[in-house]
This record gives sequence, C-alpha cells and structure tokens, in this order.
Amino acid sequence: SINGLPISKVETRELSPYVSISRKLIPMQYLFCIVYYESTTNSIYQMFNTPPLYQNYERGRALIMYNASAENTAIPLVLDPTGIIDTSSTFWNQPATTAYESKEELDAYFETFQGTSYDPTLGYTFAFTEMLMPYLPYFSNCYTFDSYIPFWMLVEGHECNLPNNYPRSWNRYKFPPLPDLDSIKVTGPFDFLQSPIADWCERNLTCNYEEDITTAYNNPRWFETSTGSVLFNFIRQPVNYFNYTGRQNVYPPTANDGGGALGINYYTTQSIDNIIPVYYDHTAGDAIFGCTTQCFGRKYTLVITYYQVDKHVKRIIAASLVGDEYDFDQTNTQYELLVSYSALDWYGLILTFAFSLEIFIVLFIMIGILTVFLA
Repeated sequence: SINGLPISKVETRELSPYVSISRKLIPMQYLFCIVYYESTTNSIYQMFNTPPLYQNYERGRALIMYNASAENTAIPLVLDPTGIIDTSSTFWNQPATTAYESKEELDAYFETFQGTSYDPTLGYTFAFTEMLMPYLPYFSNCYTFDSYIPFWMLVEGHECNLPNNYPRSWNRYKFPPLPDLDSIKVTGPFDFLQSPIADWCERNLTCNYEEDITTAYNNPRWFETSTGSVLFNFIRQPVNYFNYTGRQNVYPPTANDGGGALGINYYTTQSIDNIIPVYYDHTAGDAIFGCTTQCFGRKYTLVITYYQVDKHVKRIIAASLVGDEYDFDQTNTQYELLVSYSALDWYGLILTFAFSLEIFIVLFIMIGILTVFLA
C-alpha cells in the first residue's frame, strides 16, 4: 500500500535504480508547467533566469534557490552579474559537435530541457526551441525564492492568504486559503450562480530587476513590452512526471527520450487550447508620456484563474501580468510581484467557456425552454 491506499488505486512510477536499488514505487507527481519558446526572444529580450544545462547537473539535477526574507536586513542584496545570467542565443545551441554526441550528454545528465528526436533512417536530430519549465520566467531575483519561483511552491505555500476586500460575512472566509480535501466544493455547469471552495492564494513578493536598467536593449524587455504581448504560457492541465521529462521510463535511456518538448507536443496535439498564454498589460505605463523603454513598473500582479474540475483536478483558464506604478528611476531595482491564484465561480466559468460544447448546448436549450415558459 501507499499512504494507506492499495497500490491498485494509486497512480505510481518507479524510482531510478540510482536512487532506489529496489526501484521503489512512489505516487506519480503532477505539477502545472510553463512553456517558454525560443521564438519569444525575437520580440522580447530573453529571460535572465534560464536554467542550468548539461554538465551543470553532474552533482545532481536540482535548481538551487537561496531562501532569504525581504525583512532580513542582515543579508545584503546581491544581483547576479549580467554577463553570467544573460545567456543570449547560445543557450539554445547544440551542446556537442554532433547530434549523437549531444544525445550522450542529454542521457548522462538526464536533460529535460530539450527536444531531440530519433529516426531509424536519419538518426538523431538535435532540437531545442521550447522549454517545459516548473518555474516562472523573468522574475530572476525575488526574496524567498531567488532566481527560480516554482509555480507549485508559489501557490501552495503557507504564505498564501485570502483577499481582504470582501465583507466579513463572505462564506469563503470560513475556510483557510488552502482548504483540506474534504472541504473542497466543486462548482459544475449546473451549479447556477455558485462559487467553489478551492485553493486561493494571494501573496506578495519583493523582487529586483537584474537587467541593466541603466541601458536600453535592442529588444524590449519583459517589463517594456506592449499590452497584449504574450510573455510565456502555461499548460492548461497538470503535467505528470513522464510528460515533464519526456521519458516513459526512468531507466535505461532510450532513443525516443525527447525531453520536455515531447510533453509540449503531447498536449498541443490534443488541442492548441491546452496552451494558456500569459498576456502582459502595460496600460498603466501607456498613460505616462514616454513610458516605453527604460520605464520601470514598481508593482506587477500575476493573475491566474482556474476551473476546479473535481476534488483532485484543476485546469488553468486564463493568466495575465499587469504592470503598475511606473517611473523612470534607473537607481532603483526593486519592484513588488503580487500573485492572485483562484478558482472561477459559475458565472466566470460560463464567460470563459470553461465547460464542454455539449454542456453549453444543454444550457442554451434549458435557457430557451425557460424563456418560452416565462413569456
């Protein structure tokens, strides 16, 4: 059994023999992932918190974070040197001279940030034009997380709060921000005007620009891009371990281990709607004359809404990043990142067409019958 449940009722995977000689079974992990395309860098300057690759993982595959609180004044602010974190277009290059040698490196370091494919006739073709990532791009120096903000850790931490702009009588205040499983209440297509009881996370992070804000770049940086630009994307539904790694086995390596690109292809083949774009809103900056390049937001709000499908499954519906409080101060690197992660109520699900086509057909028929009856 696992966690008191029969193995037959738990989705599992084997641990690698390098971790467990007996290849112990553990529960399958699922997490929301971010898709970042190389093509994005043609219009928006490349993120500064690109992950380590290849040999950088020789001591273990982990993203290192330095957990320092914004309130801890004893720890000085350290901005990473631009020459190190600005990895430029070389980040996407093949690691070795040939595709076969590159495949050896990918297997040696269990590389997931890649999309190499294999053909029995043509052999290996190295490809790395998209990344499936567990963390948010661009926010490269934030207290509590440092260079990498894993999305699951961001919205499932004890720092999450409920919004404070509702009346004290609001029913959601009866439950904690992250309610236990027994308290989860799903709002389905026929739960008219109802609201779910599900995870809600409002939290603030203090961050610093690591881009050189004293210098204009050739391409607009993420905070300088125009309203409606797509900064990055979410996969609509949680990704399991095998789709994240692009491998169907933990060991041994196979010719078809295509990294995260295989996972991206798996979801986009199902439906392009599985890719949820994160749109940037620069409206507050547009209201300030000359606020295009070297104009810096001091407050950003990342808004993610989702559909609580059942007690266990969430599906992201929409996401955006809204900038505010812009100025031209090139001596101040600090800004606030506000996060709002919540489940949509029935009305919000209807407006965003979160239900299936069949459900909407039934709803329209019911509304038509009701209209005729009332007339």
